[in-house]
Amino acid sequence: MYFNQNGPLVYCAEGVDNQGIALHHVLMAHRPQFSLQPGYAIVNTEGDGKPFQVTAINVPVQEVNLDADCRISSRNISLRLIPYYAWNHRAAGTMDVWLASSLKGLDD
Repeated sequence: MYFNQNGPLVYCAEGVDNQGIALHHVLMAHRPQFSLQPGYAIVNTEGDGKPFQVTAINVPVQEVNLDADCRISSRNISLRLIPYYAWNHRAAGTMDVWLASSLKGLDD
């Protein structure tokens, strides 16, 4: 019998894959609908410059913002997640593993 001893495969959202969205303003549904994107190319600009491919995950989320008058606005967007091991190969930027699922979670 074979046992995987490498642990779970963790995914994260990286700003460069998500058009600079403020990742800490994203709300994910309690039961999100994920879709796989095999063959997503990441170019390693921090190393040898060679591209490598991963299976990315796309998930519909809401981006929530608060304006200067304390009015909340939101818009539906698609968030791309990549394997955690693949982030930070394209210069400094934002990244998040834990995504909020309520407005209270946006304060954390």
